[in-house]
Amino acid sequence: MVSGQAVLTAQVYTEHGALQEAFYQVDDGEPMPMSIEKGELWDTAIALWDTTLVEDGYHTVTVRAKDDVGIFSVTKEFKVTEEESVPIGELVSHFDTYTGQYTSIRGQISFVAIGEPYAGEGIGAVVLSDETGGMLIIVAECITPSPPTLATGDMVTVRAVPIKYSWDFLTVSQEFALIQQYAYLLPEGLLVSDEAGSNELMLMRLLSGDGIQEVYQ
Repeated sequence: MVSGQAVLTAQVYTEHGALQEAFYQVDDGEPMPMSIEKGELWDTAIALWDTTLVEDGYHTVTVRAKDDVGIFSVTKEFKVTEEESVPIGELVSHFDTYTGQYTSIRGQISFVAIGEPYAGEGIGAVVLSDETGGMLIIVAECITPSPPTLATGDMVTVRAVPIKYSWDFLTVSQEFALIQQYAYLLPEGLLVSDEAGSNELMLMRLLSGDGIQEVYQ
């Protein structure tokens, strides 16, 4: 999620001569030039994007670069907003946009199993729901600091990292034994099929206990 003056950076590697130029394009707008910083292996294209020139919501940003052979490009989606958290249903429908990046959600706990007797210290799972959907949060060895004491019905905000795992992996991994045991409690819409037809589970990983930043009424 971005707002105001956002810095766009793209690391570019080419085996076909020097990087000659780079541009970025927001949605179907005009291409805008990017400055290029030369590196030993990767060049970095940089530009300042004034997000106040577009409406709040989701936008695609395409970066195109040119070397001695031709033009190549990559496209990413961003949400322009002043909000600090994203509705859970929106996170699910735009999951690839947030994958691998710290993302904040908020809602009510419908299931929690952290530490004994469910798992080891600082390990467990939380299901968080709001009016738009539900999300599974895996607590990954959060010992120092540890998560706060949680109970079903608590209203919380969570800052964690969205990630997808193959269902085949989850069903054999000891790390995700809780998912196997409580699979019937998974919120709808989190188990999806990839292009090859294999099932993947969308979830979030809590990497630090203070990622559950606030308990509110």
